[in-house]
Amino acid sequence: MVDQVLSEFHNYFAFAQQNVKTTKSERADPFGLKPAQDYLRTLRLPVLTPEQISIVSSYLFENKVETYYEGTYLSKCIQQSYRKGHNEFHLYTNDSQPSYISYGLEGKQGKKLSLRIHGSIGSYFGSDSQDIDATIDGNVLHNLGSKSKRSSFIVDGDAALFVGTDSKKSKFTIKGDTGDFIAGHANACEFTFYGLIGSIGNYRPYSKNCIFNFKNERAYKIAYGTFMPGMHLELYQRNKDGNKINKI
Repeated sequence: MVDQVLSEFHNYFAFAQQNVKTTKSERADPFGLKPAQDYLRTLRLPVLTPEQISIVSSYLFENKVETYYEGTYLSKCIQQSYRKGHNEFHLYTNDSQPSYISYGLEGKQGKKLSLRIHGSIGSYFGSDSQDIDATIDGNVLHNLGSKSKRSSFIVDGDAALFVGTDSKKSKFTIKGDTGDFIAGHANACEFTFYGLIGSIGNYRPYSKNCIFNFKNERAYKIAYGTFMPGMHLELYQRNKDGNKINKI
């Protein structure tokens, strides 16, 4: 079954290369990827176990051809497997930073889809997902968890721009440094930052009902100087017992 799935990936990639739009100006499809997305929806793949999906991921990332297609293809494999009762997925990226891994994945409340990334990851990880618990052992590029719902993201390394944009009821823990434009329009989310955060002047996230935990005093001061009162944003530090202190 693994061989069949790998063969279907090469068919998918070949189709995408032949049919991707050369004119990419349409607002609804700025990158010209819709033909490939439509093709992927029609593919009938065998259901793989988490162990088999790990094998597929290792092969794809060792023989990387194009990160967008690898990410969306693996997401389809994971979603099918989860719906058949499997969980606890492990992907090995070989630090190739593939994008769109776990894009649009849907778990269930009370039985969240669990995913661990061994290595660094690209952009849009967990975007448009709901009810997933994800851990990334390395770094992550931009748009981590954007538009996610009721999901949790733990990053052991650094995270780039736009963490948690338009997310709702999700949790983000970044143990390294974090780029600019965090939490844009996030709602009822919790963010924990262990390292520094971006310090773009005059940035206003317009988030609502969010909690921000800072383990780094300098990051706390950056946030205090950037997120002005009256922008529907509350800032907290927490003590070792987890109690909120220093409400601003």
